[in-house]
Amino acid sequence: MRSAPLCPSFTLVIAGGLLALLTVGACFNPSGNGNDGETTQTGTQTSAASQAGTSAGPTSEAPTTGATTTTPGGTSEGTSTSGTSTGDTSTSGATVETLTTVETLTTVETLTDSETSGDACVCGDGVRCAPEECDDGAIGSSFCTAGCTRKFFYVFTSIATSQGAISPDGLASADALCDGEGKVLGSKVGAFKAWLSDSATSPNQRFVKSEGRPYVLPGSLTVVADDYAALVAEGPSVMIDVHADGKPVPVSAEACMGDTTVWTGTDDAGAGVKSKHCSDWGQAIAVSGVQGTFVGPTSGWTACNASAFCNLVGRFYCFEQP
Repeated sequence: MRSAPLCPSFTLVIAGGLLALLTVGACFNPSGNGNDGETTQTGTQTSAASQAGTSAGPTSEAPTTGATTTTPGGTSEGTSTSGTSTGDTSTSGATVETLTTVETLTTVETLTDSETSGDACVCGDGVRCAPEECDDGAIGSSFCTAGCTRKFFYVFTSIATSQGAISPDGLASADALCDGEGKVLGSKVGAFKAWLSDSATSPNQRFVKSEGRPYVLPGSLTVVADDYAALVAEGPSVMIDVHADGKPVPVSAEACMGDTTVWTGTDDAGAGVKSKHCSDWGQAIAVSGVQGTFVGPTSGWTACNASAFCNLVGRFYCFEQP
């Protein structure tokens, strides 16, 4: 027959204004069974496994589980910590495979001249291409020969007027003005330049000279000169008194006066006149320039006034370039 464990209790009271209560619960079994002589005290108990040191190697933490131990004398709450494992940690899960394909395709195709304009430039096909001056078909026209060369070139007097200081770039601005007004003659014509000289150049140097083909007035096609050589040797056969559209230039003054004047800076032979170009067509005060006129005798066409004040206004002669 197993004896019941004896669990006496002790209470200590200390007088003198202080009261302390100490309860000690201890159980023992007279028969030596049950707890095998071990005494269990209330408090926190830590198992041998919990007191074990940290094993060598990488540490893998596991969740902490709180355990409650109940003894006859009370409740003891203990904390159980799993041990530390040694070795690699393997994580299982889905395999993710990323495939990236980058493909760049660049195609550059350059068309050759033969592909854009045919195998060769063919005169007479009605399509103008270099080195043709024109192409009006196999039989040509009054404007263009069957050999795709021009029969004549235009010359006219500008609508625009300017003081001797030609804004903004002098001679280049006058050329641009002539070329702009010449557009009224259509897309088949060439570029136009002003009959104008400065300190560096003149029509003799900067013009593409017509050889054996005349300069004519727009509209009437009246011949002004048989070619460039005839122009500078003999002067014009008629005055250049029409605009690009073929209409007469309005006149309200006598020859070589007012709105009948044309800035040239150029002599009868097509050469520049020294220091008579309004300081390269950039100054209007205290300088002078050569003016011609499109009214009266043809002898004054390019140099009727050798010292015109540069604050006066004048027009320009515009010659088509072959």
